[in-house]
Amino acid sequence: LHFLLGDQDGAHLFKTFLERENCVDTLDFWFACNGFRQMDLKDTKTLRVAKVIFKRYIENNSIVAKQLKPATKAFIRDSIKKQQIDSSMFDQAQTEIQSNMEENAYQMFLTSDIYLEYVRTGCENAAYMNHGGLGSLKLMCGN
Repeated sequence: LHFLLGDQDGAHLFKTFLERENCVDTLDFWFACNGFRQMDLKDTKTLRVAKVIFKRYIENNSIVAKQLKPATKAFIRDSIKKQQIDSSMFDQAQTEIQSNMEENAYQMFLTSDIYLEYVRTGCENAAYMNHGGLGSLKLMCGN
């Protein structure tokens, strides 16, 4: 999964798959954590960005929130409340989401019509991603 997400085409294809399965928030959260880790902690926006990530993906009853351990959510909530912002504060949450994606979404992606067609056509026919080529495959997203 890590190699897939490090490749622009691979990440786009996986995101297309997750969008069709209504699970794209897990991937968006994964990338948000990466971006947050690279922020300058001296930047005044850092606390605001941490709050946005927390509110968007963790505080609500989203697919991401359902996949995180209660202790992980509590740690992030407490860090924000105490304004103890650290570049690694989302690392555990990102690890949990990545593990879930590896066990569920990624495995289903590897057998999906969208991926198999991409591989079959020599990984060049990106237009296929716009055709709804998933058939009847439905992803449970770890719910």
